[in-house]
Amino acid sequence: MDPTTLAIPLLSFVAGLCACRTARGWALSRGFVDQPGERKIHDRPIPYGGGIGVVTAMLVPVALGAAAALFPDAAAPWLPDSLAAHLPGIREKLGDLAFVVGGGLVVFALGHLDDRRK
Repeated sequence: MDPTTLAIPLLSFVAGLCACRTARGWALSRGFVDQPGERKIHDRPIPYGGGIGVVTAMLVPVALGAAAALFPDAAAPWLPDSLAAHLPGIREKLGDLAFVVGGGLVVFALGHLDDRRK
């Protein structure tokens, strides 16, 4: 297996992990937490903002794939032939991909707004 094939998911994992830790620290420092209460199952404050890590982990490989499809000559030196063969198909579907990613970002934004407003 080519190292690039493993590097992309690993990069996504690391980016998501870093984003989650950063969002958690930011939420705790600003009091952006869900407080325990009568109708809650947790017994300590839980920070909001975990969706930031999920969105980051999703956007990293999507952005890399879209960039490789848009600029195949720049991606050719580091992309294995087994993945490069799919670039024309990815480029053809970028509009659909943008629609799906846009929908996911709307869901993320609504979730964040829901967390901010009780």
